[in-house]
Amino acid sequence: MPRTRDGQDLTTAYRAINGELWRAYERGEIATEELQIERFRRLIDRLDVTAAVRPPEAWFLNMQFIKRLTACAELVPTADRVVPDLAPIVAITNGFPEVQYPRIQASGLACWIDRIFISEEIGAAKPSSRFFDHVLAELGNPDPSECVVVGDSLTSDIAGGAGAGMDTIWFDRSVALGSHAAHRPEGLEPTWRITSLVQLRDILLV
Repeated sequence: MPRTRDGQDLTTAYRAINGELWRAYERGEIATEELQIERFRRLIDRLDVTAAVRPPEAWFLNMQFIKRLTACAELVPTADRVVPDLAPIVAITNGFPEVQYPRIQASGLACWIDRIFISEEIGAAKPSSRFFDHVLAELGNPDPSECVVVGDSLTSDIAGGAGAGMDTIWFDRSVALGSHAAHRPEGLEPTWRITSLVQLRDILLV
């Protein structure tokens, strides 16, 4: 596998580029169609390749990536045991419908999910108030104080849920992944922080 010109491995470079673009998407600075292509264009630009070994075009890499991603549904440990205990639940996601629906079906958890809300279909992304206002309206306008958002993204899940007046549970995956904890924006404090999904039972099943 090629590396970047500064010696970074392909996976690390892609994650950094992809993460930066998704944060721009959360801020409403980039459309999903542009995001999909731009992440691979930037990755190609950083690769250490010669003219004799040209990588595929960005659109082709994205097409192949999406095709394979739809069949990928690796569960977070204990999800298959915890989600049924909390059902029915509502899934909210910043993503592409052509990816998210097949992945949810392949996960084996679809039967426990009552509704699925995808940013591209709504026309607004987490953490915007438009996204959460739409979800609440579709659910019959429940009291936000009676709702809880569970997510692993501080900038989309936690910020969006808190802005909508909901309690939030930040699933900090850094411990399980052995990585550095995400930077917490100043003034953003989740209601709870968990490092394992089983901890949801102690919070929600009371």
